[in-house]
Amino acid sequence: MVQFGCQGNFWSAMAELTPTPADIILKPRVGLRGFAELINLPITAWFARKDWYSRANIVSTDYYLGNNIIEMAVKVNQNQATCA
Repeated sequence: MVQFGCQGNFWSAMAELTPTPADIILKPRVGLRGFAELINLPITAWFARKDWYSRANIVSTDYYLGNNIIEMAVKVNQNQATCA
């Protein structure tokens, strides 16, 4: 199993959308915002897993208003503050 992140070091999760030329050519009307909407729910579910939220110090996403990363980060930090 690959280990990501560790205590005392910064670990950044870069969850930005990078469309391929095929995405742009085959789906020209979707646009970047449309592609971001397709992946926002899976990104939120991904970071809801303890093995990710317990390690990520920095999380970068596109169109953050379409996911719940900010609310989840606040909740995780509040829970960790009460457990320490």
